[in-house]
Amino acid sequence: MSCVFAAVHSGRRLKVTVLRVAVVLAVVLIVAYVFDGVALFCSPCPMKLHCDKNWELNRGKCYYFSSNELSWIQSETKCKSMNGHLVKIDSKEEQKFLNGRLDTLMTENEDKFWIGLTDSAKEGEWKWTDDSLLDPR
Repeated sequence: MSCVFAAVHSGRRLKVTVLRVAVVLAVVLIVAYVFDGVALFCSPCPMKLHCDKNWELNRGKCYYFSSNELSWIQSETKCKSMNGHLVKIDSKEEQKFLNGRLDTLMTENEDKFWIGLTDSAKEGEWKWTDDSLLDPR
């Protein structure tokens, strides 16, 4: 069974069979599928992220470790001046990375490092520097 699509072109009728339309549609669908597959396998494609000098890259985040002894507020202010914040720990993997990294920096029992968690707004209500609540999991 075949069909004819008519289009007016320079006053003449153009005959297009179903087979030709099917072939064109098949090619278009294959191309769309291939590009969709590429997007599927790439999504989300890892972005190359470069950190500024003296910052360390881990899993797409940049970390700056400082041995300067500052208060929490001074530390957060310093981080902000470098376009950052005190660290918000989002996963166990990140916690493990930080523990490992800090083990190499902490040489004395009294060595401490700040993270971006505070209860300064309301005693006992722990929030990260982005105002999200601490998830106790």
